[in-house]
Amino acid sequence: MPARTVVISGGGTGMGKAVAASFARSGDDVIIMGRRADVLRDAVRDLESQTSRPVRWRACDVSDPAQLDRLVDWLATEGIATVDVLVNNAGGPASGLPEKTLADVAALWEADFRGNVLTAVLPTSALLSRRPDRDRILHCCPSGRRWLLRRGQGSAHPLDLQSGDRAGSGRDHRQYRGAGLRRRHGILW
Repeated sequence: MPARTVVISGGGTGMGKAVAASFARSGDDVIIMGRRADVLRDAVRDLESQTSRPVRWRACDVSDPAQLDRLVDWLATEGIATVDVLVNNAGGPASGLPEKTLADVAALWEADFRGNVLTAVLPTSALLSRRPDRDRILHCCPSGRRWLLRRGQGSAHPLDLQSGDRAGSGRDHRQYRGAGLRRRHGILW
């Protein structure tokens, strides 16, 4: 199978970095994104030493449309015509002071929306034109539930990563094998 181009947001640390290592070990071309260039540079150094594969990086706040526009331009200058796999791994719960006023409540909800919804919707929308028909998107959210978004089905399916089952389906992860999805390090992709 030819190498796929895999773009991972939040790829500089934690689960995003582990996912990047798994894809790189599989022979895929990996691009990690995150907000902090120094963290990404360190992660690339680690990933390349662990996998013996080149890994590219780009600093990008995926909740910022202008930065995503620049990412798309950068992909074009790098000669990357398609993105085969997009892993949305950025975001997380907003932190803040306990809500004392309605303005505090609104600010926390807006931060949660920016950090958990926009960090998935905006990169997916930005890269939509670069995705071939066989693409996959894995959205990782802070609740621990992962959403597999599959083209042509018009819906997102929550996955139970403990068993590999689609939540509530009663089916196991083998149903996804024909779609090119595999279980690696507890992550179904």
